[in-house]
Amino acid sequence: MVYSKYYVFNVENPEDIKKGGKPNVTQFGPYVYQEYRKKQDIARIGNEKIFYGQYIEYIFDEEETWKSGCYNGKEGEPCSKSDTVQVINAPLIIANEIIQSLPKIPLKFKPFTTLPSFLLEVMDILLFDPFWCEKQPQRRNQTPHGDDLFYNAAVDDLLWQGHNPGIMKLFFSVLDSFEQIIAELGIDIKLDDFLPMQLSGRTLGFYKGKNQTKLGNYRMINNGNLVHEKYLNIEELNGNSELPESWWPHIAPTPSAKDSGIKGNYSFK
Repeated sequence: MVYSKYYVFNVENPEDIKKGGKPNVTQFGPYVYQEYRKKQDIARIGNEKIFYGQYIEYIFDEEETWKSGCYNGKEGEPCSKSDTVQVINAPLIIANEIIQSLPKIPLKFKPFTTLPSFLLEVMDILLFDPFWCEKQPQRRNQTPHGDDLFYNAAVDDLLWQGHNPGIMKLFFSVLDSFEQIIAELGIDIKLDDFLPMQLSGRTLGFYKGKNQTKLGNYRMINNGNLVHEKYLNIEELNGNSELPESWWPHIAPTPSAKDSGIKGNYSFK
């Protein structure tokens, strides 16, 4: 049996951080998951190649988690996949950075002088104003999307099942609006197909798309029938004979290597 261990970090002092204080975090875990692998869709290709999909499933193992000495901040209580952890709102921070990086297109109506300032103000109103993030959406039978710099989520939801802080609920609301506009124009496009695996099913999970699936894990291997040295060599991955550039780290010479002319002194960035 193969086991995988996962750790999460719980933020202990969110209000102090908002006031400029130093973060105080506690590591929770390890949460142990059993890793099941099974070859599916097996097919022989010619005399020396075998094609298959590598199905992978992760199942929380409470006993192994207890044996590993897992800590969840609750003295005397065993760890559970439903343990709640307080984390920083990474999607909110990323959204803020993306908006600020947009071209500063000038606007002619005050107090907004540029497009980024306008979008940031709209996001602030929709996510933090009680009227919009609580009362108004409920009146329209929608899910409230009020947000904060920190939020709580269950460990299993954070890692695998998926969860949605307010910024993600707002994002999917905007996505729904775009889909309606596109449909009215007679364009048949599923916007969900363009979302990353971490947002599959319209919820955010760090390892979503990697559990209970063989998606992105189809292989062609050599059975060594003709050339023994090629036994179990992976000939193709997802139809490609070479790994994409994104799999490899960017390697650049360190300043000392450039100055000294010494070859082979490299650092990963």
